[in-house]
Amino acid sequence: MKTRIFQNIAIILIAGTMLSGCIGVNRDFKKIRNQVTNAFDSELSREFEFGFGSASILLASMFVNFAEPDEEIDIGSMVGQLSRVQVGVYRCSDNNSDMSPNRKIINTLNDSMKENGWQYLVKSHSSRELALVYVKQDETESLRQMFVIALDGRELVMVEIHGDLDEMIEIAIRSQGLHFQVAQD
Repeated sequence: MKTRIFQNIAIILIAGTMLSGCIGVNRDFKKIRNQVTNAFDSELSREFEFGFGSASILLASMFVNFAEPDEEIDIGSMVGQLSRVQVGVYRCSDNNSDMSPNRKIINTLNDSMKENGWQYLVKSHSSRELALVYVKQDETESLRQMFVIALDGRELVMVEIHGDLDEMIEIAIRSQGLHFQVAQD
């Protein structure tokens, strides 16, 4: 059963890639990628980079609705609110080097993102890990873009999503309500 689901996902991703017209990331993502990777002293190698357009996302949302109709959260509708997803994963090339985040790196990343019109929403930092979430609003102050940068010392992951994020959040809240857990030291 699970093998069949994975096969279906692979078929949808391949078909979606062919329908979307491209699987690469756009110029803006590359610009931010270069600014972020230049903030580190270590050499980074690209593990993979890809982008999905609206046709691929539409197929994925239809598949999710078909595969998991009994889920409490309407994931298919949430995915349907997206218009583009871009992902990049990069690894530290030097085995002796570490990309532990420090204040200088965080400030450089924040400056780069602010320069590109992003404002940070969430910042989580420890001695070896860093997670930053940035958002962009349109002229009506609706959330239309989100950019996530996650670092674990040896690997850097960047994800950018475009779409109607306000509606996506609304669907999640309708499904699950407002339940927050506050981290305590």
